[in-house]
Amino acid sequence: MKQEVPGITMMNKSKFFPEYAFYSLAFLAALGIRLASLGQSFLTNPEAGWALQALHLAQGTHPEIGAQPALVLLTGSLFFLFGSSEVIARLAPAVVGSLLAFSPLLFRNRLGKPAAIILAFALAFDPGLVAMSRQVDGHILALAFTVFGLGFLNDRKPAGFGIFLGLAFLAGTPVW
Repeated sequence: MKQEVPGITMMNKSKFFPEYAFYSLAFLAALGIRLASLGQSFLTNPEAGWALQALHLAQGTHPEIGAQPALVLLTGSLFFLFGSSEVIARLAPAVVGSLLAFSPLLFRNRLGKPAAIILAFALAFDPGLVAMSRQVDGHILALAFTVFGLGFLNDRKPAGFGIFLGLAFLAGTPVW
């Protein structure tokens, strides 16, 4: 039986766990790597095609949107807010690719907390993911949204699964 001391109230355990600090650190590292020198190279021809669709969308000319509507809509929104440049064109894939560092949170019940934290840092520093995140292309969007959708399915949260599955399909043909 628990004894209460008069005048002293028991504090509830904090909702903050040190593991969330590790996930946040992995995300910040991923974001830093992906944003470093983002605008130094020119857009390639395929990248310029997607960026032009987004620019026309931001200008309100109602372009015909190609096979990657999520990329065009995200980039067009950023162009509308911040203007057009190579950095802004690559910003949405870089941020979405950085968010992959949070995906092991949804799988930690199967992986265990230490392995999930290690995986978060591995995803943050993976050279293939970094390269995919630095291109104006829907591949990283399709990958990230699919991983998050599967994570929500694993966590038995059907609303999150449906939202991210829909976003994955909006990423276009790379999801296949």
